[in-house]
Amino acid sequence: MDRLGHLMGLIERGDVFYNLQGTGRDEILGTMVRVVRTPSPLDKDALVKALVEREGIVTTAIGNGIAIPHPRRSFVNEEKASFIAVGYPGHPIVWGAEDGKPVTALFLILSSDTDQHLRPLSSIACLSSNRKFMEFLATQPSKSELLAFLGSCACCR
Repeated sequence: MDRLGHLMGLIERGDVFYNLQGTGRDEILGTMVRVVRTPSPLDKDALVKALVEREGIVTTAIGNGIAIPHPRRSFVNEEKASFIAVGYPGHPIVWGAEDGKPVTALFLILSSDTDQHLRPLSSIACLSSNRKFMEFLATQPSKSELLAFLGSCACCR
């Protein structure tokens, strides 16, 4: 399976969330974790804490308005439970990206193995440098629209 196919599979198992509320990075992470539906029960308070701790090490804001929060340890037990949830904050959030741009889209990665998040991280980073993808992402696409775009995209394969 190519990189985008793998990314699409993870997004298919996740969902898309709009108008996430919060005044800063930590609040947005908390809001997103509260609304995300997980394939198995997990300690959402521990997940928020892990995500905030991860951001304390180095930001997951990669620039161009995208952040890819992910915990340093696994919160799901098997690969088929891994997923990506996409979230759009109600307003841009200062996140500490190197380019100084606030975050307008989050790709929350939960994987069964810390090494498994590297592949989607790479795919999202590649997409963030694609002008057409960034213009499309600015429209806050739905899950089905996002999957259709990625399925037809010739970039980052």
